[in-house]
Amino acid sequence: MTSGSGGGVVAEPVCTDRLSTLARDIAAQPDGSASIARVVDLAPKLVGCSLVDVVHVGPSGKLSVIHSGDPELSARLVRVAAASRDSLARLCCPASAPVIVTDLGTGDRCARYARDVVEATGLRWEMDIALEADDDWLVLRFFSETSEAGTDSDRGDATAFAELAALAIDRAVLRGTAQNLRIGLESNRLIGAAIGILLTRRRVTYEVAFALLRTFSQRRNRKLRSVAEDVVLTGDLPEYVGGEAA
Repeated sequence: MTSGSGGGVVAEPVCTDRLSTLARDIAAQPDGSASIARVVDLAPKLVGCSLVDVVHVGPSGKLSVIHSGDPELSARLVRVAAASRDSLARLCCPASAPVIVTDLGTGDRCARYARDVVEATGLRWEMDIALEADDDWLVLRFFSETSEAGTDSDRGDATAFAELAALAIDRAVLRGTAQNLRIGLESNRLIGAAIGILLTRRRVTYEVAFALLRTFSQRRNRKLRSVAEDVVLTGDLPEYVGGEAA
């Protein structure tokens, strides 16, 4: 990449293989949040711009920043959108095509928002692309201080990248969800085994056995799973003295 006018960056040409490599990079992240952060890091390679961020678009159109290359500037843009009760990002959802305004100072799309963006930030060019990830609407936004940012080729690359990024984010979210479910199932099985041991060892009901585990966990400030693991390994809780845990 090389520096461009208006403080932006001139993007390098991106081929199909390069797009696939970037998508694999995103998909390799450990969870959805890390994948989104990686999208923001990689996106400037596609479009010469001053700012890239990802925002969430709520049901009422309210924007919230998920990740940004410049958090303070993105926060200002969100405040502008809130004050004008409008934004280009809202037009993306559920539109399939990118929303582009090449000169925010003179464009008629979301006119108040566009003029306020120029006045508050000096940014003049915006391209928004929807990322429908995990049944939620996220928008990948590109901004530049010059109205000449982004060639037709850049825009095509950015659109293809956004589609791949959405799939990669979904995959990372699903992987994280599956991992959490697996951990939850393992914990439940461990706790169930510990309760079974206490049922036999102390000749109590299921409810009493679970209460013993929970009480010991709270008093020792330990996770229930950890206490259950001890019971499975040792065959019992620590000895009780006068009805209280030792």
